[in-house]
Amino acid sequence: MSEGIKLEWKTLVPKTEQDKRNVYQKDYDRIVFSQCFRRLAGKTQVHPFAQSDHIHTRLSHSMEVSIVGRSIMQKIFEMDVIDVPCNYKRERFENDCINIVMAAGLAHDMGNPPFGHVGEDAIASWVKRNKPKLQQCGIDADYTESYSSYDGNAQNFHIFQTAEYFVDKKLSFATLASFVKYPWVCNGKEKKGGCFKNEEAAFNDVFEKLGLKQNTGYSRHPLSYIMEAADDICYGIMDIDDAYEMGITGDTTEIVADIKKVIALAKKKEIDFDEKKPFEFIRKERGFLIELAVDAVAKAFKEKYSYIMKGNVATKKYKNDPKSLKDLIAMKADEPVLALISDMKTFAKDNVFKDRNKVKAESACYNIINTILDRWLFAFLDLTEAKGYENASDQSKKIFQLMNMNDHAKLKDEGLIQVIDFVSGMTDRYAKEMANVFTGNI
Repeated sequence: MSEGIKLEWKTLVPKTEQDKRNVYQKDYDRIVFSQCFRRLAGKTQVHPFAQSDHIHTRLSHSMEVSIVGRSIMQKIFEMDVIDVPCNYKRERFENDCINIVMAAGLAHDMGNPPFGHVGEDAIASWVKRNKPKLQQCGIDADYTESYSSYDGNAQNFHIFQTAEYFVDKKLSFATLASFVKYPWVCNGKEKKGGCFKNEEAAFNDVFEKLGLKQNTGYSRHPLSYIMEAADDICYGIMDIDDAYEMGITGDTTEIVADIKKVIALAKKKEIDFDEKKPFEFIRKERGFLIELAVDAVAKAFKEKYSYIMKGNVATKKYKNDPKSLKDLIAMKADEPVLALISDMKTFAKDNVFKDRNKVKAESACYNIINTILDRWLFAFLDLTEAKGYENASDQSKKIFQLMNMNDHAKLKDEGLIQVIDFVSGMTDRYAKEMANVFTGNI
């Protein structure tokens, strides 16, 4: 990307007509009142089929991200980092940006399928494995390639373009762009992406209107950095909190020592705690750690503001940046508390995610997703050969009926999109129930 490009806040956060609830407040409210958002209460954050009621779901996580995002944005305005556009009053502009970040925090995981990242991987792997059969049904290769990089982030963008509630009550472009972390189209080569092939035109429209489309691809919306940092802070700290609830201990010696060191440095005094109860110590100090992280992220945004506002992080540069300046935590990796957040994520990866009971549950989740998609493919092959729902077999019709497709089952590309939407929208419980039906376990 050429140097000298300047992102403009008057374009990034368009001023809208003022009423009792302006557009960005309405974005927040519309998300809260949607079915897609409510279903997050039944979707895994980290631990599938957890018996404890205290474990995070996608819903509780998203609410926390929204709150932390608000705190970061408020801190940035306290530092007087952002120049207020001339057509805005300061208070109005600040409130609009805060509302956008809060809405993006609520919305950022709404596209996630059941069972968290396992669900994402199961869907992507299934599409990749079944490309020949899907293309045999007339599904375009561009679609099978795009969905073989299936990702909750791309499904998120799709939901806000196609779900009936949001078609009638569209979100603002600023909010849509602010939850996009990966500014490129899913292509089968990259594991992540911001949208699928079928949403490319809409994605392009959003980023072009906000001044984020560049010659080499798309730049990220500056507020997306805030949302992503809030996400990292929340799951970096709260994954360990959930591990405590689940009784997953692992070797806490090193991570507790790191936490103790960061807290002692910030409070400028020695920290004492019962070394036999390390998780209780972490839980006690999590609020203080979040406050430290909020301050550090705001400082990172201030220090890297010029870099961010030049739109430097676009398609190729984002993926290949040798300095790894792709997010605010990486941009300020020498800050003790942000280094600690990264270490906490590593601790969870090495100790929590590898817990045997968790791995057993996740293995079952793959089978659940595969079972549902396999039954759909059986019916879809029949539908394609029969050239329409009316001529399909009774068995296929029952499969479509169970998937709420009835005679609205789609052919070709739309069929794949339809079933991905169906599976993505499921809660964990409903997916398990559906798989049991298809395997005769009723």
